[in-house]
Amino acid sequence: FTAAHLAAVATMELLWDCLLLAAVALQLLLAPFTKVEESFNIQASHDALVHGSDVASWDHLQFPGAVPRTFLGALPVALGSWPAAAAGLGAVWLLTAVRLV
Repeated sequence: FTAAHLAAVATMELLWDCLLLAAVALQLLLAPFTKVEESFNIQASHDALVHGSDVASWDHLQFPGAVPRTFLGALPVALGSWPAAAAGLGAVWLLTAVRLV
């Protein structure tokens, strides 16, 4: 393989990656709200972003439900979307940021 061929392949891969990210972002903007299956993790991410270390305020403790739920998967998602919360964006934009991560 030549250097030009490898550069062309790398460019095409980058274009496909950008197209995929654009499709995901468009879907999030056109349909920003969640399905019920996502609601537990979205709520846990919200609690981590809004309530922080005040775990007593978290929805998981106030409404535990019939099946125990974990919030461990939501913590990295909340960490990744923390800049949106720090910027003081509204609830819909915060939801969009969480879903984008």
